[in-house]
Amino acid sequence: MPCSISISVILLSIVALCACQNGRTLFHRSDKTEVNMIVMGDWGGIPIYPYYSPFELACAKEMMSKAKLHNTDFVVALGDNFYYDGVTDEFDPRFQNTFEKVFSDESFLDTPWFILAGNHDHRGNITAQIAYSKRSHRWNFPQLWYNIEVQRPDMNITIVMIDTVTLCGNTLSDSDEGQPSGIFDQRLASDQLAFIEDSIKDNKNHYVLVAGHFPVWSVAEHGPTQCLVEKLKPLLEKYGVSAYFSGHDHNLQHIRESGSPVEYFVSGAVDIVNPSMKHESDIPANSLQYHWASVLGLAGFATVEATTENMVVKFHSATGATLYKYSIPPRK
Repeated sequence: MPCSISISVILLSIVALCACQNGRTLFHRSDKTEVNMIVMGDWGGIPIYPYYSPFELACAKEMMSKAKLHNTDFVVALGDNFYYDGVTDEFDPRFQNTFEKVFSDESFLDTPWFILAGNHDHRGNITAQIAYSKRSHRWNFPQLWYNIEVQRPDMNITIVMIDTVTLCGNTLSDSDEGQPSGIFDQRLASDQLAFIEDSIKDNKNHYVLVAGHFPVWSVAEHGPTQCLVEKLKPLLEKYGVSAYFSGHDHNLQHIRESGSPVEYFVSGAVDIVNPSMKHESDIPANSLQYHWASVLGLAGFATVEATTENMVVKFHSATGATLYKYSIPPRK
């Protein structure tokens, strides 16, 4: 193994160890009765000037418009924050050129972002993305995995932010068949699974969401993540999680498996749109509820509005169209 890779693995192990020991929880409190969030992934621009893609720029403008209209509370970013190899350090200009200067509407500057890592982020210095939390008041990435507790007067939501690369390994390439290569540290993977289970097993909140980069189920270019099907899906089902949100595949999907309490959403279409459905036969029969990957729509993202009555997930295109709507009842 090259020395540079060895050092990266050591640093990642240190960061992940801190995560599992501290069990960091972030809170978002408000007197509002509802919760409004944007959920999106795979938004990381391009590694050459101007450092954003036309799709990302168009999607950012529509996201900021929606945020202003609906008084969005926060953004959940599902990884691949910087294409193609993450960042070098916390002073990397990509933070400015791909993030700060693109999502720059004045009404959006105080909207918190909650960040998790994707496979491309792990190819760079992932500790630098965590460190950037101290340099930007809206960039919240305390550890590789952590909880967000959303508190309202009559409603509470838990969002468990996980690191699917630590759980399953990184992808060796971006080929259609690229599955994670296998975990580099069994203890850290086990610690994260224990953290996830502890976060959801006795949770009585109205809604419990889990968010990660790799999908559990997907019909698209990368398909299902077998590691997550085996390790994560049983926990989500056992404890009645409301939904699992992911990116990685560059489209919008809703998958609901018969007999399962969990809704699966893919929202990875901000920077790139890929219409492939080559893995449609690799998910449970009749489970695909919706799929969108139209380059004419430029890009896509999800919004979520939660009340005590229901949680409504909507898919939107960068051209302003509302593409799909689905309502999830509160947990019993």
